[in-house]
Amino acid sequence: MVDRVIAICPSTSQGLQDYSQNLYAELSQRVVAFRMLCNQDYTYIDKNPQATPIYGKNAITDVWLTVAQLRQFKPDIIHSQSTNLGLLCTLLLCKLVFDFELVLTPHSSKSHFGRPLYERFQVQIYNRCDGVIWHTEQDKERMEAAGVTTPQAVIDHGSYDFYTDYRPELTQSTARRELGLNEDDYVFLFFGYLRRDKRLDLLLNAFAHLDDSQLANATLLIAGKSIDDDLTARYIETAEEYGITDHVETHIGFVENDEVPVYFKSANTLVTPYDTISESGVVHIGFAFGLPVIATEVEGFAETFEHGTNGLLVPPDDRSELTGALNYSMTHHAEMQEMGAQNRERAQAEGWQEIAQETVEFYESL
Repeated sequence: MVDRVIAICPSTSQGLQDYSQNLYAELSQRVVAFRMLCNQDYTYIDKNPQATPIYGKNAITDVWLTVAQLRQFKPDIIHSQSTNLGLLCTLLLCKLVFDFELVLTPHSSKSHFGRPLYERFQVQIYNRCDGVIWHTEQDKERMEAAGVTTPQAVIDHGSYDFYTDYRPELTQSTARRELGLNEDDYVFLFFGYLRRDKRLDLLLNAFAHLDDSQLANATLLIAGKSIDDDLTARYIETAEEYGITDHVETHIGFVENDEVPVYFKSANTLVTPYDTISESGVVHIGFAFGLPVIATEVEGFAETFEHGTNGLLVPPDDRSELTGALNYSMTHHAEMQEMGAQNRERAQAEGWQEIAQETVEFYESL
């Protein structure tokens, strides 16, 4: 049995915090001693007695406090959810002193934030870890082809069904009234960080090409945090240029956990027209709320989605095909609802207990 584990989640990303909290709540019950090092803005600090909020002041303090925790706790395993280059270098140096196994879950084999230095040394970093966990076979195969020889495992992401526990009294009608949406419209939801690779520009273009009769009864609901204010402003200008502002509802900013159900319960279909993705927390939330998904046939989506079962897969960067999928969802409402119901069943079946057990077994294999 694995004895002492330190889990590390220094990120303020809600997706990483959601994943870490669900995994480590189960994982902590399968090891002798467990501690989690997290950011001072960790959402679940009051729900996690093992959480120690040390990150977020400055880089020097982060390093000093990390070393102090390692010296005090003396872990057998450190499992990091972060690919922060400074933190990883600190952990790799600490391995030489404290003699632990370092396991890393990068969540994607591609960087979404333009990190050329990290990407340059990515393979060398992974090969100095003792184990790497991915969520898709494509990520694992890509890194093997790049020269990663350290042990790697593919472990499913897990469900975000816990979001349905927030505001369970909400119905679609009350959620739409809260957001000021037309109760009779067909609502497409784009949710999450407004990053360039998530292709909101493509979705706006596809939505604008719906027939006038369909557009009259459709709403595109956009909710999420801006990463680049200039880019976000350009999206709003694009909607104006297309003449669809009366059918586009924007809520720009971070969405607190207890407000997430308002957006997902308002929607008929979730749309994720991304250029690249390994695993999407947004899609797992959509599944939990029983939404069908229109997604691009790329990487993680192509591996884990089934066209016609979970929703509709379309080629990436193809405006015409995306418009066709939007049209299909509006004209085949009952069929899309059935896909959503299957997604809800899948979310309920994807337990974190099995994922935690697979993670412990990977620790033990190192």
